[in-house]
Amino acid sequence: MDSMKSVVKSEVTHGKIPVDSIDLQMIALLQKNGRMTNVELAERVGLSPPPCLRRLRFLEEEKVIMGYEAKVNHRKLGYEVQAIIIVRFESSKSKVMSKFETVIAQLPEVIKIKRTLGRSELIISIVSKDLESYGEFIKDYIQNSNDISSFDTYILESQK
Repeated sequence: MDSMKSVVKSEVTHGKIPVDSIDLQMIALLQKNGRMTNVELAERVGLSPPPCLRRLRFLEEEKVIMGYEAKVNHRKLGYEVQAIIIVRFESSKSKVMSKFETVIAQLPEVIKIKRTLGRSELIISIVSKDLESYGEFIKDYIQNSNDISSFDTYILESQK
């Protein structure tokens, strides 16, 4: 019976989806390089390509892996300023925050928006050509909003 235990796949439930150490290794590798080929991924985790691809498709179908993103060097595109803006709202009504989020998400400067739990806050990542256009963005979209009670801005030192 003890020898049979070593043959059984070591499976751990990290939440709702059962995964094993190979699945976790695949996830870690893809987080570092989302463009890794299935052949390379299979080699790195010690599988042949077909079962590796089946595992990958399962992780994608179950939304464990929700997509793949490009890391963009915004400076190469002419954006010299990258900033984080934390916005707090007057009202705790979700509709107010959702309306603001929908509008601001359409702006080309906005890279990412995240909501926080607890307080009515949004964390907004933006890029800007220079400090002047950054200031205009803050004035036009943040300071002039009647729904925002306060905000903090953080200009990031470098893009890595």
